[in-house]
Amino acid sequence: FYLQVIIGLVVLSGTIVMLNFRYEQQFSSSLEAEVNRQKEKLQKSEARYQGLVENAADLIYTVNGEGRILSINGFAATFFSQATARLDPGVKVNPQVYIGLSLSDIFTGKSAEFHLEWIREVQETGRVQSKRHRVNIGDKEFWFSTSIVGIKDEQGEIFAYEIISRNITGRKAIEDRMINVEKLASIGTLAAGVAHEINNPMTVILGFTEHLLGQTEALPEVHETLQVIEEEGLRCKKIVENLLTFARAPERTETKTDVNQI
Repeated sequence: FYLQVIIGLVVLSGTIVMLNFRYEQQFSSSLEAEVNRQKEKLQKSEARYQGLVENAADLIYTVNGEGRILSINGFAATFFSQATARLDPGVKVNPQVYIGLSLSDIFTGKSAEFHLEWIREVQETGRVQSKRHRVNIGDKEFWFSTSIVGIKDEQGEIFAYEIISRNITGRKAIEDRMINVEKLASIGTLAAGVAHEINNPMTVILGFTEHLLGQTEALPEVHETLQVIEEEGLRCKKIVENLLTFARAPERTETKTDVNQI
């Protein structure tokens, strides 16, 4: 009886060991498959991110706290090279040549220090900072719209900074021209108001001067003085008319003509 019990226990133990081994195998296989799936998913995500960065029409690069470049996309590398070395627009630049360079190697004047102060501000506040600012690269001046984001490690500490800049030089020039147009429009409105205010008293002055000229022909000195007043008044009236012409939108006329006849 005891022998049968012992044999039964041995068989049961073996069965348990075999079941446990099979379960561990299945669990390991399932865990390995899940790890592979997550790895593949991560690789696809990294590939998508890399594709977005490389194909972006923005300057995207990361730097450490001292302002040395850790990574940079092709667009930024090409832009910096064209700005400093005046390369042809079609020339591609290997981004690796910029790895390890500092911001002072790219930006001139106070632009590099401006970026470093901005990085320190992000480090102290921990917030994303976005600004529109002027930069100097080589002997050229640009306007950028830039955001700087702190990249954190597993402990939540910032160890690098991602800088994303867009060249808005053309847009800034258009905005400046629009501002000047608005200023000119305001000046035109002001000129029209001033011209009307001046024109009314000048009409009265010229009217009375003409009246007095007809009554002072026998007084040469007075008549000559009135003639000077009239000349200066007419000159002021001409200036007023010029102001009104400047302020008033010119009328557009269209006519048909024969070019050959002209």
